[in-house]
Amino acid sequence: MHQAAVVPCFAIFWAVLGSTIGCGSDAAPGQGGTPGEAGSGGAASSGGTPGEAGGAPAAGSGGAASSGITSGGGDGGGAGAGGATGAGGIAEGDCAAPPAFDPDLLARCSGSEALTCSFGGPTGDYDVTLLVGGKTAVTAESRRFFWEGSPADDTQCVRFTVNVRKPEGQPIQDVDPGIDGLNLWIGGEAPDLRGVSVAPADSSTVVVYLAGDSTVCDQAPQLDQEPHARFTGWGQRLPAFFGPGISVTNYADSGEGTAAFRTDGGVLWDRISRGLKAGDYVLVQLGHNDKTTPAATYRSRIEGIVNATKSARATPVLVSPMVRNNGEPLERQHIYNDLNVRQVLLQIARDKGIPFIDLMASSAAWVDSIGRAQARAFYVDGDATHSNEEGARVFAELVVEGIRAQAPELAARLRARR
Repeated sequence: MHQAAVVPCFAIFWAVLGSTIGCGSDAAPGQGGTPGEAGSGGAASSGGTPGEAGGAPAAGSGGAASSGITSGGGDGGGAGAGGATGAGGIAEGDCAAPPAFDPDLLARCSGSEALTCSFGGPTGDYDVTLLVGGKTAVTAESRRFFWEGSPADDTQCVRFTVNVRKPEGQPIQDVDPGIDGLNLWIGGEAPDLRGVSVAPADSSTVVVYLAGDSTVCDQAPQLDQEPHARFTGWGQRLPAFFGPGISVTNYADSGEGTAAFRTDGGVLWDRISRGLKAGDYVLVQLGHNDKTTPAATYRSRIEGIVNATKSARATPVLVSPMVRNNGEPLERQHIYNDLNVRQVLLQIARDKGIPFIDLMASSAAWVDSIGRAQARAFYVDGDATHSNEEGARVFAELVVEGIRAQAPELAARLRARR
């Protein structure tokens, strides 16, 4: 899978991982369109089926962890004689009983100012436990955010679940597919990693699938750029808001609209439906790239997603697209010919009795509260549609507030507010 081209790309931490692709009227040239339907900047590449690779990474198997946490015996049991909190003043964090941190896994993390951790393993979900210092930030795969500590945080045990797939970023765009297996990047103001444990997630893991466009997708790392210049989908920021046992699995893709997610042959819906099971969630934010889609067709496709999700005994959640920072008021945003995206989504949610997160309204209120000029700092330079890293955090927070209000069972799995 282009391994010769991929490994050198990541041999040095924070290397460049290809170009970023956009959506909508502010899109960059060459972005993908939807198979069978005109896109907003060209034809989408046809993605292959994600494959499998390598062997599963080993879970921790005992041995001592650093900084005062002592692991149990070879069965990976609870805290040893040293207790959960050692001389280093380590907080429990996510771990009532710290796991057996594996020194062999820690040895797979290398770097100077920041660390690259490559664990290998097949596609799937992995439960990761880290012992990290307060100024440490953790991303995984295609720059997905999982933890951002602060100087005030004690060293603590952090747990989360990572979805590993091929390619690791956008599913059908012609971008660098990344490195096979599970990969973490430990950065931040003062990266401090003291222990690692990795294990395949079990069947109780709840998957939150994301269906969307470039404002949602796992954009390429673009680590040659400053954070304010990196295209970042709010879906890349969402994992940091969830604790362990929730896998945010992002099938959003640049330039795509409802056609790619239609249930009667949509290439991206096909990928979601393969693993969709009872208890999962599907968050649907589509509309930026449906400018030529008639209202009746748009409604039919969204209803198809809703019905198929319900048939799998999973929960559909509709999300209206965030506003473009182009000065247009809320009531004029995302209206294309006879299609009023927000109104159609609102009506479907009412008719079907399902959660509706009005990101359009909440993001419009946010822009109004700080002013359009100030809001530009949260979008990529010269772009009124695509958020940068900080903007994606803002929009992810608005989605999370919508989850708290509209999907209480999922909200119960969110991390406590920090």
